Amino acid sequence: MPYPYTVMLVDAVELPSVIRVRAEARCAAALERALGGPEAVVSALTAYTAANDSPPENLDADTMAMAARWYRVAEQARQEGLRNLSVPQEAHFDIRLQRGATSSNTS
Repeated sequence: MPYPYTVMLVDAVELPSVIRVRAEARCAAALERALGGPEAVVSALTAYTAANDSPPENLDADTMAMAARWYRVAEQARQEGLRNLSVPQEAHFDIRLQRGATSSNTS
């Protein structure tokens, strides 16, 4: 099975590829360390996406809590990924689920 999500550093075109790939790997590692692995990243990103796409009254407490956690963890992972790099202020990580990746959390 392919990896369930991708991390891409965007708006940092001046970085050499090897540096960009290392930054992406640091960001992914920080996400997984904070959330508990690749499947937990999928669950948290799924919750965050649902929270952004749905009115609050349509979300359960667990989804809202996980979405809030994603927001905090993603910011920490961004900082870790960009550590010691000189990049434009608009540089950021685009984190996407791979096609067919779904949260294994069915609650």
